[in-house]
Amino acid sequence: MVTRNFVVTNPIRIHARPSAVICRLVMEHKSKVTITKKGMSVNAASMLSILSLEALKGQEVKIDIEGPDEHEVLEKIAVLFETNFGIKPEDEFGSIHKDKKGA
Repeated sequence: MVTRNFVVTNPIRIHARPSAVICRLVMEHKSKVTITKKGMSVNAASMLSILSLEALKGQEVKIDIEGPDEHEVLEKIAVLFETNFGIKPEDEFGSIHKDKKGA
């Protein structure tokens, strides 16, 4: 088993898009991935379970991975957190800023 803590850096939180990205990654591998926040643990193969953690920006989550490809999965999850799940800030807030400029 491998374990690592990550701090949520997404300006909103781990919402639907990041949850889907995590879930998709987990489903592509054989290892079991558990995400824990403040004592609540969920199966990372379930998008709704990840959403139920309500992991906000600045909060820490613990990722536990157990299985034959655990190191590969941990590496890929680390990249997701480091790159904000491939989501650019303007993708998150683009429509909000456009609406304010047009008003």
